[in-house]
Amino acid sequence: MKIVNEKDVKSIEDLCGPLKELYMSENISLATVIVKAGKEAHLHKHPELEEVYYIMSGKGQMEVDGKIYGIKPGDTYAIEPIDSPHKAMNPYDEDLKIMVICNPKFDINLLEDLEG
Repeated sequence: MKIVNEKDVKSIEDLCGPLKELYMSENISLATVIVKAGKEAHLHKHPELEEVYYIMSGKGQMEVDGKIYGIKPGDTYAIEPIDSPHKAMNPYDEDLKIMVICNPKFDINLLEDLEG
């Protein structure tokens, strides 16, 4: 058994904002990411990576294939189809905290930054 507390994990900068990788195995990864108030991620896609977002706190928007969806705590968003261009956006005054689950495990080499 492996136990990891988010407070003990160092944050790294990601396309979305500060990210903490909480768990990674051969097949899956789990991380939290903060989209700071007034900020947004880069539009990106990853055709070989399944990604699910769980909104932990704050509110914001998710753009998927050019459509904008409102997001709030308790919402779960699966990016479908998996190669859809998408990004999280936070036009509000409070940080947006998201749990991100990826299968296979997240690999930066599988990500295509569409704004970079």
